[in-house]
Amino acid sequence: MEAATRPAILQQLFDSGVLHYYDYGHLYNTSTKIIARTTTQDRMLKSAEYFLAGFFGLDWTNNATIEVIIEGNGFNNSLAGYDNCNNSNAGVSAGGTNASKIWENTYLQNATARFQALSGGFTWNVSDVYK
Repeated sequence: MEAATRPAILQQLFDSGVLHYYDYGHLYNTSTKIIARTTTQDRMLKSAEYFLAGFFGLDWTNNATIEVIIEGNGFNNSLAGYDNCNNSNAGVSAGGTNASKIWENTYLQNATARFQALSGGFTWNVSDVYK
């Protein structure tokens, strides 16, 4: 999170917790303590804390426990699948990106020609039209 936007983002997480309390708080069994899972990235941990503070109030630790899952190679972390799947950091995982490029060249071909015809001397390519 950028330092300048962090307070606004944390406020949004707190507000989301409040909203979810009003929408779903009646489902919470007050005789139990929930477990909220998050990862070791600071932004993820802070997100969980601010959401829970909005949902339960500032004494949220009376109602919830945060289970921090280590995010790194060699640890089983279902919240960070990119570290668990052997193909997640390989070229095969870029299938959606590769397919998108092929499709962009197909469906934007006519649009690119229209832009080119209407813009005078500017040279358009599919990437320009897509953006």
